[in-house]
Amino acid sequence: MSPVIKNNAIPDGELLLRLAGNDAEAFTVIYNRYWETLYRSAFRVLKDHDACLDIVHEIYTWLWAHRRELQIAHLRAYLLSAVKFKVVNHIRAGRIRESFFGEAAQLLPPETADAGNNLAAKELDTAVRQCISRLPERCRTVYDLSRNEHLSHREISAKMGISVKTVENQITIALRRIRESLGSLLLFLLVLCGR
Repeated sequence: MSPVIKNNAIPDGELLLRLAGNDAEAFTVIYNRYWETLYRSAFRVLKDHDACLDIVHEIYTWLWAHRRELQIAHLRAYLLSAVKFKVVNHIRAGRIRESFFGEAAQLLPPETADAGNNLAAKELDTAVRQCISRLPERCRTVYDLSRNEHLSHREISAKMGISVKTVENQITIALRRIRESLGSLLLFLLVLCGR
């Protein structure tokens, strides 16, 4: 049995060795040491509390399940890479909140907002506009009312004389088409921004 961990001063390498030996307390220390960092990293991109918690829990579940075969040199970097991978998969699978695409251009960090990044943001904006222009008329109108006029689903429903469910469906269609059209560009921006 491993000695009790009395504080958080134990290096990651030792924690990983103890974890490989089925030390649940070492796992708890790793969890407490990094869960908030991982959550914040995911939240910067997704802005979805529940999705970010799920991602963090998936990573830690995997870590515990594979504890005996892990070969990790730098735990923090490894866990942050896992978050990036999970976030990209989350986006690729289409499980993102509605406003993600409206904020996608803001992925570029302010400290690196040079001409190249501004160009990337403009390209993203242009690509989104082109995709929106190809939407069916009702779908485009619903999307425009939601994103540009900031109307709620209920307000769009009343204004257009359609059900709230139809509004939700039209926004889902619009987002799916935008996602399909921009998938590789958004993934490029995520990698570019290191988020």
